[in-house]
Amino acid sequence: MILMLSSSVCYAEKVLQSIDNIELYPTTEGNQFKLSQLKQGCKIEAHFFGEIGKTQENYIFKQQNLLYAARYEYHYSKGGLTNLSENKGNFKTQRQRIELNPQSSQTIADFQQYLALFSPLELKKCFR
Repeated sequence: MILMLSSSVCYAEKVLQSIDNIELYPTTEGNQFKLSQLKQGCKIEAHFFGEIGKTQENYIFKQQNLLYAARYEYHYSKGGLTNLSENKGNFKTQRQRIELNPQSSQTIADFQQYLALFSPLELKKCFR
């Protein structure tokens, strides 16, 4: 049921705010946090970029209620960005999706930390 809900609310997406390279979350290749308004509710995407892969976390919420959370781990083959001299940027990406429990204390804590990064003015659009 939640998966159906998440796929149906993702189509009409409007980016409200995007923030790059937050020092609190250091990675070798940077990070990005994006707040988007959906048809029903909002979504936070947290991207963490590395040399041999990247991680993306999605949090879908309505008002302040977290409805869905997932982590996507992308792993680069042939050494990824650490081995560009040999692989010439010709490497494959494998993706793994991990469902997160939206009611677990760790998921809620991460969600709350990411919410705090965004402008109250933009967040207000999610809480009407």
